[in-house]
Amino acid sequence: MGLCASSPPSAGENTDGMKSDLALEMWDMEKDALGKGAAGCVYKATHKNSNVQAAIKVCEKEALDEDGELKEVKVWENLLHPNIVRLYSYKMTSDKLYLVTELMEGGELFDAIVKRGETVGYSEKWAQNIAEDIALALQYLHKHKVVHRDIKPENLLLSKPITDKSYEVKLADFGFADTLNKKHRKLHARLGTPGYAAPEILEDRSYGTEVDMWSFGVVLYILLCGYPPFDDEADDDEDILKGRFEFDEEDWADVSPSAKDLIQKLIHVDQKTRLTADQVLQHPWMKLPLAESKRNDKAMKRLKKYVAKKRWKKSGNTIRASIKMARLSIRKKGQSSKLLAKLKEINLDELDESDEPEKSSGAANTSL
Repeated sequence: MGLCASSPPSAGENTDGMKSDLALEMWDMEKDALGKGAAGCVYKATHKNSNVQAAIKVCEKEALDEDGELKEVKVWENLLHPNIVRLYSYKMTSDKLYLVTELMEGGELFDAIVKRGETVGYSEKWAQNIAEDIALALQYLHKHKVVHRDIKPENLLLSKPITDKSYEVKLADFGFADTLNKKHRKLHARLGTPGYAAPEILEDRSYGTEVDMWSFGVVLYILLCGYPPFDDEADDDEDILKGRFEFDEEDWADVSPSAKDLIQKLIHVDQKTRLTADQVLQHPWMKLPLAESKRNDKAMKRLKKYVAKKRWKKSGNTIRASIKMARLSIRKKGQSSKLLAKLKEINLDELDESDEPEKSSGAANTSL
């Protein structure tokens, strides 16, 4: 499972609370970054003893919510499941946070689907296989009282490129995750991503693991038709709050009625009756003998457009965040006022997405 032929090394705990064989010092990090995001860069690394490969994300502390990041690693470091990206170790220095994670050479799931699907064809069977991996990850998290709170396409990664039928989807990014315990049986924070967050989060009501199941339903909807059930840029959240969405007859004509039934039971306003991960895995659609060869080219075309739009928007957000960080850094260090004036001239509102993002040639796509 995963990228490496061998399992990661293990040993006793050191003073940093990390397994000593997995500590940052045990990895040789490459000089050139695999990618760059708003909070830092990602580098490929190789373990000095075992040759196991990993990804190391180097984050500048001034760009982080330090308490939030430490909370993330405390939740993430204890998770061990084939459908969850593994955090091998981490280290906090005076100015940086290092996260050593499983290397995801396949990148973001939706990007891989578009790339591979155009060659071999995309089908409902793909969505079924992907849904099973996500449901298994959620089943594990929820069994251990962990609520992810940010299930979305960007946080679904592949350990290796899709070259055949054997690929594994893994859940990443535990920045919004929290643990339910005897003290906190329900959560209350308004966290998540617009378009994927459950109505109870938007209404500031208490919630638990069921918010992940709503978000999973939104992802599954996109996988089956190529676009989301809700407009994440709408002026209000009324459709989400009322669970109001449609199965357009033309767009959903080739999708199984059983798949629609599953989505309706996931994107359901009532938390108490929303399906759990256990129930999803037992749903009839998950066991339906779907044909790999039954292509849905219309859904593939729509999904390609959706991915291009998300990539363009992500690129604009990264540039926006980088400019804000540069402004902050110059103020702190008392550097050239001329440079700060130049940066202030940049209108961040003009970095909004283009009407035709698929024609852009330079959208960055960094994933960990």
